[in-house]
This record gives sequence, C-alpha cells and structure tokens, in this order.
Amino acid sequence: MDELLLNISDIRISIHSEVLPIHQEEDLAYLAFAESEKLRGVAPDMQVELEVGEPQSVLSWSKAFEDDQSWSIYKRGEEYAMHFEPDKHGVEPLWVAYFSEMCDQIIVKCSKRLICQRNGERGLLNPVRYPLDQHLIMYHLANKRGILIHAAGLMYSGKGWIFPGRSGAGKSTLTRLLSGRKGWYGLSDDRMLIREMDSDVFCFGTPWPGNEGVAVNEAASLSGVFFLSHGKENAIHKLSPQEAIQKLIPVVSIPWYDEKMVANLLQLCADILSNIPAFELCFRPSEDVGEFLEEYLISKLS
Repeated sequence: MDELLLNISDIRISIHSEVLPIHQEEDLAYLAFAESEKLRGVAPDMQVELEVGEPQSVLSWSKAFEDDQSWSIYKRGEEYAMHFEPDKHGVEPLWVAYFSEMCDQIIVKCSKRLICQRNGERGLLNPVRYPLDQHLIMYHLANKRGILIHAAGLMYSGKGWIFPGRSGAGKSTLTRLLSGRKGWYGLSDDRMLIREMDSDVFCFGTPWPGNEGVAVNEAASLSGVFFLSHGKENAIHKLSPQEAIQKLIPVVSIPWYDEKMVANLLQLCADILSNIPAFELCFRPSEDVGEFLEEYLISKLS
C-alpha cells in the first residue's frame, strides 16, 4: 500500500492506493501541506481510496451540476459522484470520485490514463488535486463550520486579515505590495479557508495560490475582512453585517445545487460577519496602500 498525507486547514487527509505507488505531481504550493511523519498513526479526517477501473454507471443518478469545461456532479440521495472529463469528446472520465454528505470516506475510480512511469517506476498520478481537493474540502468543512473564500490572506500584528475579491480585484497585487513590508506575512493570494474553532474564527492558507504563488500552511485568528476594489485613491468604508454578506456571497464557494449545504453555508457566513468587522478597501496599486492600511489598523488595534 502507498499513502500520501496532507494537512489543509487542520483537516488531515490520507490518500492511499492498494494497487500502485502514487506519483505526486511536483508542485511547490503543495509541498508545505504534505505531511510525512506527523500524521502517521493519527486517524485521518478524510480517507481517500484510489482504485483503477471502470466507474459505476450514474444513469439512475440526477445531474446536479455541470461545469462549462471539465467536471460534473451527480447526486443520488446523500451520495455524490464527481466526474472529471477534461477532454469532453466522449472519452471516459479521467477519474470519478464518490463521497457522502459528510465527505469523510471517498473512493476515486481512476482511468488507466492516470497510470504513468516516473523514474523508472510504474505508478498512479495523484488525482487529488484541483478541482477535486477543493470540492472535497468544501463539502467536508460545510459540516464543520468552515468555508472556502476567493480571498488573499495575510497576518499583521499577529492577527489574520482577509481580502476577498473576484478575479481581477487585486488580491495578488495587494499581497505583493503588503508582503514586502515589515510586519506583514502572506498566507495566500487567492484562496483562504475560514473555520470556526474553539469559540474563535481562524483563517488558513491553502495550496491553491494566485499569480504571486503564495501558499502557506499556517493560520491566524481572523480579525477583519476587507473587500477589495480598485480606485484612484485609497479609502476604507465600514460595512454593516448586511452589506458585508451581500459582498461575501459571490466570493464564497457554495454548491448552489445542494439545498442543505446552501442553507448551512449561508448561515455560517452570516454568523461570521456578525462577529468579525468588515470593510470595503478601495486602493490604488502602489506602495502607499501599505502605509495607509497600517495606519488604519493601528488606530483600530490601539
């Protein structure tokens, strides 16, 4: 048996194969989230079994969602099947993942196209990468008071701050500008995981970076949310919880095809923003945004 171990947002993930060694794609973003010895002997939160063979038919399942490019979600009761078909030309899926609502036991049926040679060894290319790992984490955390957000995340003065925004809002740009300043430490420039744990809210870096490649396996207590927008001048506007929720929903990963999950995640968003202050940060992409933001935070922290 071969096994890979990951730790993402304090979720312990075991990926193993009984038939072939697992070949992990070389990706620097994932290295910080790989566990070699720490998790051995510790019960994982998510157990992923890799198998090679034909996936079971989903003709009797209902199609819940279809991505424009490569993947689809099928549902039968509380069971899910995620198909990944990057070719979309009648070729069998590259893999199909089967999981339940709790998403703690996952079986991934892999096509023979994932079998490859590496350093003279025949093995199975690890399918637990984007988009599969994001979806599994999203489902698992939905039952554990956690959400995945399109946001940059940084630490300042020992506290966590996230900067949500859609593509082009300036997440990577702001991360680059702030990370070069004393006292700032980047966690991610594109995806952050937010979790309620031990009567607090924490923000976690993820292995899914943006243009700046920031992917750090660390966490901090979340102290504030700054929604990003571009402008000619730097400005900060305090948001009410209701205003903040309207801005947060478009940047949270929510399976809108799943009524129960939607209700849970929307409630969690409301709960988080009822306790964490939220702002709109309008900024121009220049070095002075760092000093501007620091002055504001210092005034609030003092």
